[in-house]
Amino acid sequence: MKQQLHLLDVSCASCIKRIEAALNAVPGVSAADVNFALRTVTVTHSDSVTTEMLIQALATAGYQATALTETSVDE
Repeated sequence: MKQQLHLLDVSCASCIKRIEAALNAVPGVSAADVNFALRTVTVTHSDSVTTEMLIQALATAGYQATALTETSVDE
């Protein structure tokens, strides 16, 4: 599955690295890619990962986010 989140307070390249690291540390997440220009992150994850888990991981790292989309991906 892919989940896209809107990042409310990303401001620099260091933020991007911390956000991606926080999300990649969530069990079941296989990729996290930040788009700095759009202030979004696309997270590829297993079905066991919830939006709340992703948002909580970001909150723990000091960032706020809201859910934009969630889609199934055929692999």
